[in-house]
Order: sequence, then C-alpha cells, then structure tokens
Amino acid sequence: LNRLLARVTRAGDAARVHLSSGRLILVLAGYCPYWLWVGATFWALGRGLGAQPGSLFAWASAFSASYVAGYLSLLTPSGLGVREGVLALLLAGVAGHGMAGIAALGGRLWLSLAELLMASLAGIADPALIWIREPGRRP
Repeated sequence: LNRLLARVTRAGDAARVHLSSGRLILVLAGYCPYWLWVGATFWALGRGLGAQPGSLFAWASAFSASYVAGYLSLLTPSGLGVREGVLALLLAGVAGHGMAGIAALGGRLWLSLAELLMASLAGIADPALIWIREPGRRP
C-alpha cells in the first residue's frame, strides 16, 4: 500500500505515508459509524420529504455509493450531477422515481448547507483560514 500511495502521489521518501494493517483497519472501522450516521440522517431527510418508510440500510448505502461516485467523477466539480443521478437511480426502487429525484436534490442542498455552515464556523474560529495574506504583510 505504501509503494502504491507513493507512486500515485509521486512523493519522495520524506512524504511517504506509513500505514500498518492494524491502523488501516482502525481507520476503516472508524468511518463505518460515520457513514451509518450520515445515511441515517439522509433517511430521516427522505422521510421528512414524504418518502414512504423504506429500509434504512438501502437509503444509507445508496447515499454512500452516490457520494463515492461523485468523488470518482473527475470531470464535474464536486461530482455535480453524477452524485444526484446515481442517488436517484439507486433510490428509485425504494422510494419511487419522483421521490428519488427530490431526495437526491434535497441531499445536495442539505450537504451544501452543512459544508457552508462548517466553513463559516471554521472562519469564525480562525479568520486566517479565510483571508489570503501576501507574504510579509500583516492582516
């Protein structure tokens, strides 16, 4: 894994990532509760939009898969359109075609607002994160 990461990033010896198998498993196991939580909140969003109660696992896995598909789409900014299309496709069998499209658009809006809120809070906590300074000039 280390050689693959170094080759992909073209990093020198100083920048190599060293992950043992145990640490890699720990990182992956740590993300499982996160994706379950995000999937559960997306399922609750769908219920709030009027979707019929469906499988929490189906909603969570569809959301997670669409999020990954958006990352893999290198031609669109933030997977715009790809993530929504994959999500609508995966949810169509669970929520119906119309509700799947509404949930996909609602999910994009929901994530965009959450990212904007977190960026705003980070900017309030540390204004240096927002303001671009020229070298040698004080803010």
